[in-house]
Amino acid sequence: MRELDPNPRGGMRGGRGIAVRDGEIFVANFDTVYRYDRSGGFTPFVSHPSCSDIHEIAFKGDLLLVTSTRNDLLLAFDEDANLARHYNARAWSGVRERLGWEEPNRFEVKSIYSGRIDFRDPTSHDKASCDTAHVNSVCVCPDGEALVTMGLVVTNPEANEGKAAVVRLRDGASPEVIYVQKDTTVAIHNLLIQPDGTLLFLDTGGGALVRLNRDTGALLSRSPFPSRYLRGLHRFNDGRLAIGDQNSILLYDPAVPSPCSRILISANPRESVHSIATIKDT
Repeated sequence: MRELDPNPRGGMRGGRGIAVRDGEIFVANFDTVYRYDRSGGFTPFVSHPSCSDIHEIAFKGDLLLVTSTRNDLLLAFDEDANLARHYNARAWSGVRERLGWEEPNRFEVKSIYSGRIDFRDPTSHDKASCDTAHVNSVCVCPDGEALVTMGLVVTNPEANEGKAAVVRLRDGASPEVIYVQKDTTVAIHNLLIQPDGTLLFLDTGGGALVRLNRDTGALLSRSPFPSRYLRGLHRFNDGRLAIGDQNSILLYDPAVPSPCSRILISANPRESVHSIATIKDT
């Protein structure tokens, strides 16, 4: 389907989010989450008509949270791969008001669960009117709170300019915007909670690692990199960070004010890291 989506960094092709749990590895592509089990089997785990252009995935207890960027949904699937819950960013009135996002809620709950529109098929819908907030990153905090990014809410279509935001999702509470980044043209990516409770994300367009106070959203630091396309973020136990940068990975130690090292993944500049995780030696 390259003619329908010629994005040189992957588009409808390639691997997406990754999550590791109990010795199993879950990895997404455009429309399916696959599972590598402990015996080495590699099988499809989740594919649903309302879940497409998947980006990040994360576990919240027994539920797998999957960002459906194509239609601004965050979907939760149970152990049997059934759609157990959904979060519709278009229905978050407080978020729309805070970001100046006028997009109405176009999706009925019953149509989301039934999969009335198969968003896995790019000819079934108009991408420009369905993907208007680019909900692309999700992480789960130790206390069970989930954080998601509104990667790019376009408020000036002619300049492809808009706002990005980090939104807090608490059970039983309305979604809450904790941070807004203005005048951006590229989505922000990859939320990461650190042991001290601070929050990291990648300002892909600005080529920087951003650190926030998770509770207040206050900007704590901003570390720039000579980058091409920052995406993919992981913390090692010793505090070092692995940051994807197009076809390479940067190894960065926030405690040491020195240049980071770079691991080249491929000589092909169109290869692009999306997500990074570590697994045990076993």
